[in-house]
Amino acid sequence: MLEIDNDVSSPFGTYSLSPIQKVILSIARLPGLCRGWARPTWTRMFDWLRPGAIDYVDDEGIFRLYPTTNGPENGILFRKDYNFAEINFLKAALGSNSVFVDIGANIGLYSIRIAKAISSTGGKAIAIEPNPPTLERLKFNVKANTLDNVSIHAVAIGDYRGSANLKVQKEDLGSVNTERNDETGEVPVVPLEDILEKESVNQIDALKIDIEGYEYRALLPFFTHCSKKMWPKRISIEHLGDKSDIETLLVDIGYNFRGKTRSNAFYSLGG
Repeated sequence: MLEIDNDVSSPFGTYSLSPIQKVILSIARLPGLCRGWARPTWTRMFDWLRPGAIDYVDDEGIFRLYPTTNGPENGILFRKDYNFAEINFLKAALGSNSVFVDIGANIGLYSIRIAKAISSTGGKAIAIEPNPPTLERLKFNVKANTLDNVSIHAVAIGDYRGSANLKVQKEDLGSVNTERNDETGEVPVVPLEDILEKESVNQIDALKIDIEGYEYRALLPFFTHCSKKMWPKRISIEHLGDKSDIETLLVDIGYNFRGKTRSNAFYSLGG
């Protein structure tokens, strides 16, 4: 059973890195020293020195991290360039009054970094996260970054209106599946169009989606029912193996594959 530690009341800075943690982190981040078997070793060392939260600061945001319970939080801490390629790809589609949609926002890595980048040009980020523990961390991190251009929606995106139960996989809060349960489900499920209507959005400039294999069911209704002028100019989507159904759909409706990292694939609309 995954033990969840969520301190969202203590002010940011309560869990700043100790001097020895800073030294260990600088070593762990050396090229090749935080891949494969090595990262769990560094994680255990950090947890042994001081279990629980770490208040982390870099040039593009501040985050309260729990690296032993959530893969993305572990990645932020131990990999200086974690998901930077994905974020930079999405940023290239953003200008004045841009809209970024983050489906499966987790603790806000994408939403916070992108919201900070577009805050001065009237842009906003829509962060969608159904899992209560990560949702609370997301809210804390957005507040800690003093952002007023991030709206948070505590729902799951799907191809129906109802509810679902959540099931954490591999004792990792970053790996959560939904199981439909319209009678006693833990979280509401809505189509993406409902969120866009609530936010009065008529154009998505960039979209990131990472919802553990449910991407096709989440996006098919949107592409089926919404005008093409609403479609995102750029998309980052989880890609962990062979081309998925949603990636095939994207190509079929006019998106072009632009590259990939170890975990995500990039698509742009036309051109």
